[in-house]
Amino acid sequence: MIKKIFIYRLHIPFQFQIAHNLAKRKTSESILVILEDDSGVTGCGEGAPRDYVTGETIIEGISKAEILVNKLPSLNFKSITLFLNSLNKIGQSDIAVSSPSVWCAFETACLDLYSKLKNIPLWNLFTNTIDHFTFEYSAVIPLLPIDSQKAIFDLISKNKIQQIKLKVDSVETGVEQVRYAREKLGEKVDIRVDANAAFTTSQTIDFLEKVRTYSISALEQPVGKNDLNAFKKIKSNCNEVLIFADESINTFEDAKALINADACHGFNIRLSKCGGLTNCFKLCQMAKKNNIYYQIGCHVGESNILSALGRHLALLCPNYLYLEGSFSKYILIDDITNEEISFSYRGTADQLTGPGLGVSINFDKINKWTELQHKIVL
Repeated sequence: MIKKIFIYRLHIPFQFQIAHNLAKRKTSESILVILEDDSGVTGCGEGAPRDYVTGETIIEGISKAEILVNKLPSLNFKSITLFLNSLNKIGQSDIAVSSPSVWCAFETACLDLYSKLKNIPLWNLFTNTIDHFTFEYSAVIPLLPIDSQKAIFDLISKNKIQQIKLKVDSVETGVEQVRYAREKLGEKVDIRVDANAAFTTSQTIDFLEKVRTYSISALEQPVGKNDLNAFKKIKSNCNEVLIFADESINTFEDAKALINADACHGFNIRLSKCGGLTNCFKLCQMAKKNNIYYQIGCHVGESNILSALGRHLALLCPNYLYLEGSFSKYILIDDITNEEISFSYRGTADQLTGPGLGVSINFDKINKWTELQHKIVL
């Protein structure tokens, strides 16, 4: 049984400012939930509220976390099936649905705690077998002047990263960024672009035509999140470039609308944005069933807690086209786990071993990089 609940506000400075069309950020901004049972075992979860994605703010998220606390006593720990069913019931409540990043933090903490009590890895709560054990991550290049990107591309080249995603915010500079990336990285590296809703329909079509010679593989969220007609028109004029939705897909209803409109080729499924592991698992299954590509994405500034959860989702949903995340050592000045799990040479990383998420909290770093918002004793 859960006896103590700690809700923290997590903020770790970045090594440099990160920007895209919708936001600029110098520090991480997350909600951290730590649960402790009566034997002292802990489970940890993280959520990253983004008001420009789901409408959530960190302050509102912390307030809603207080409400979700009251639902945890209904969890049934008697078996894995009963536990997952009772957890899913809470996840379908109005408060959880309206607060996807907060629910992601709570659900992850519950899953981490329960799988530790069972002495199994977190993925093992959902399946008995997995068929791959290594991962290849993409590098994501933030909005930076081209003369500031040289060091990043030198690092990518040195480490033989094979997939990159470029953030762009205009046709003119975007084309130049793609040209520069292709020149620096060569013909074999997979380059895709994320506009974060920076373009109009006509600008998108113009951009796709102008970068045709540089062979990009995909364009993510070219237009506003609710403009499915624009998505559909772009998809019909994409010159074989895959069109992915990101801000446009947060919920199952969003996914159904995109599928019914035949508006895109793929979904960017992110744990915090889409409400945690269970929801993302189902969204990946929905995408596969409807012949939609999917990538497992992340929010910039995620700590190793969300990165570890992303690794478990990748084990459960191995048909992803692209995998993002696990790069905190390249972005944050520090992290809150004892383990370093960021990807390395060629973007590769291994399966996390051990019970639960496979990472452990460093409480000295928790004290350094968080502010305790609430402590609840049940």
